[in-house]
Formats: sequence, structure tokens, C-alpha cells
Amino acid sequence: MVCSVATSNRAKFYPMVKSDISSRIRQAIKKTGKTQMEIAELVGVSNAAVTKWLKSGSIAIDTLTRLAKVTDNSFEWLATGSEGLNNIEPVPTKSNMSMVPLVSWVQAGSFCDAPDNIAQHQAEEYLPCPAAIGPRGYALTVKGDSMTSPHSGDKSYPDGCVIYIDPDKEVTNGCRVVAHIEGTDQVTFKTYVEDAGRRYLKPINPQYPMIDITEHTRICGVVVCKVDFE
Repeated sequence: MVCSVATSNRAKFYPMVKSDISSRIRQAIKKTGKTQMEIAELVGVSNAAVTKWLKSGSIAIDTLTRLAKVTDNSFEWLATGSEGLNNIEPVPTKSNMSMVPLVSWVQAGSFCDAPDNIAQHQAEEYLPCPAAIGPRGYALTVKGDSMTSPHSGDKSYPDGCVIYIDPDKEVTNGCRVVAHIEGTDQVTFKTYVEDAGRRYLKPINPQYPMIDITEHTRICGVVVCKVDFE
């Protein structure tokens, strides 16, 4: 969890939750015992650039790769927080990270019927995926607030964040999925729930209703990760 990369501003930056990555960068720098100026010199950037990382979390892929090496941390932990400090693994680079097509929700609806078409689809933009994802994976930009938690600190998928979907990943109770609802040409993003013999799609935001899964509902794929862009 690959293809030519679009040169939009969004594609230049590694996806991340900015508040989280800022904290991890600060933590990683502090652990080295080096000053911010020393880190900047080792990474090959200005001191002002380091200040920007700490404030906004915006950092280029190649720069984050160098920072991971300098601070002796894994790239994945710095980018996503999914690993602990000092869990050193080969650092992903542009050449070995999986790139997946960013598609529209209407396109995702058609892919639900024929997921093999994703590989042949000529998307205008490809995004790096920080998690393991199958060869038919794709990305969607979240629209609306049905998967936004009203409680601070809870897992949330705000409007504008990007989710990565794997059509080949097993659907399990509690996982996030995209599903095609009968009578529409699009897919919806919800939590898959099995409870007392009932299956339904549950929004995180309680202001939205749950959707019963029927024989006409098709699960199009499981969300493997989400990221926020600036």
C-alpha cells in the first residue's frame, strides 16, 4: 500500500495530520539532543523550514525521508504515528511508495461494479499511500461531515481529508468501508457494523442516520488509512 505522479501542490507533500506530525517531529528532534539549527543543517534545509514543520506539519516527502534518517526514526512513524520511536525500518522513498489514483465518488461507484478497471483508469492525480494497500487500491476525498466526530480526540474523518480504499481487503466488524447504495450512482463512506444479526453502515457523526445493509448493498472496499492535506 504505483504510476506517474501528478505535479499538483498536494502531490508534493506527504499526507499527514498536521498537528500530529508536528508533535512527532518535535519529539524526534528533542530525542536526538541536537538543536533545531543542527537538525536543519543535517537535513539540508533552513532553520526557518524546521520552524514551519513544527508549526504547520507541512513537509515534503524527500525532506521527511532525510529527517527520519537524521533522527533515527522510521519514515512511517513520522508520517503517520503508526510505529513507535526507534522502530527502524527501511525508509520509503518516492520510488518504492505505493501511489494510488485519486478518483471521484462517481468513479468509485463504477469501480464498485468492476474494480479491475481501476488499474486501467487514467487518473489526473496519484497520491502516496502510507499504509499497505493492494494493487487495485484508490483514494477518495471525503465530502461532508457524516464521518466527523463531534468529540475532540476521537477518530474522525473531516471534510477534505483523503481516505485510501483497498477493494481486496477483508471486511470485518467495525472497519471503515465505502459501499454502493441501491438507487444511487455513488458510494458512501461509513463504518461497517454487525450487531445481533443485523448489518448496517454507521456514521461517526450521530446527526446522520444508520443505513441498513440489504442484499442490494455492495461493499466496495475497506479504508486502510486516512490522511489530511494542507
